[in-house]
Amino acid sequence: MTDLTTEARRIDKKEAEKLFNRMLERNDFKYTNGDDELRNILFLHLSGIRKTDVYINEQNNEKYLMDVNIGLKLYELLNVDESGLRTFSDDSFWSYLSLIVLPDLVFMRWGGNPDRFWKPGKRIWLKTVWWYVHLSWQSTEEKTRKIIESKFRSTDTIVSLVERSGDHGYRTELYRKIMAVSAKKMLTQEQFRALMVLNTARLAVVEPELMDGGIDAYVEEIVEIIRKK
Repeated sequence: MTDLTTEARRIDKKEAEKLFNRMLERNDFKYTNGDDELRNILFLHLSGIRKTDVYINEQNNEKYLMDVNIGLKLYELLNVDESGLRTFSDDSFWSYLSLIVLPDLVFMRWGGNPDRFWKPGKRIWLKTVWWYVHLSWQSTEEKTRKIIESKFRSTDTIVSLVERSGDHGYRTELYRKIMAVSAKKMLTQEQFRALMVLNTARLAVVEPELMDGGIDAYVEEIVEIIRKK
């Protein structure tokens, strides 16, 4: 299989800003022969998404549906076993995908928003949806889709989950359990947001794995606290 994440597929912050500004000045975010090999692989992979799944308008749920479907397809193709998590934490890789390979797709979702194309942080769109799926993963795409397509999920869910990495990075097992239990208990978006705030505060003083019952017991406890409020 072709190495999709080779070191050559990186652009630094300075180059990313220059490329983005050039597109913005021209008001042209079309693909222009940047990396035909990777684009063809990605679009062949993304072709399984129905047109209705990527159509977006002002309704938040349709934007979220696009996030979910693109995220799942990217995660299936760009999996952790291939390169390890270091690649997928690297803004220069996601900036390359956003500006060189899929600028038209990112523009379709976010317009000319620099945060979603290249600016360092947790808001580069392709990076965000990949991590959202990774932190929600339940062993198969079918099981994962079930918990992230709950009627209570929205773009706010992505923000609440992905932008709360904590001081020591993501606790992947914990976040996956939170996503599973919150879906099972049918927490509303407001409750989910409150749950993530409570979790952040609790982690400052509690180590879930050292609790009686471990992570499972910890998540059940904080979910019940939120449900009773």
